[in-house]
Amino acid sequence: LAARLGIPVVPIRIDGLYGMKVAGRKMARPGELTVVIGNPMRFAPGTPPEEITNQLEHVTWTMSQG
Repeated sequence: LAARLGIPVVPIRIDGLYGMKVAGRKMARPGELTVVIGNPMRFAPGTPPEEITNQLEHVTWTMSQG
């Protein structure tokens, strides 16, 4: 969809959710979650969805916190 429409995709990483899940909580405590917003990414028309997924996954895993 992103490649076909030519719209940017903004990668977002949320750290701390796994700890909440393990603890069985549905609400985060103040300062418990960290949200990192990456730079918008655009993909050329015709880019295979698998390639887009791989690129976005790589970017979100390597995004730093700060």
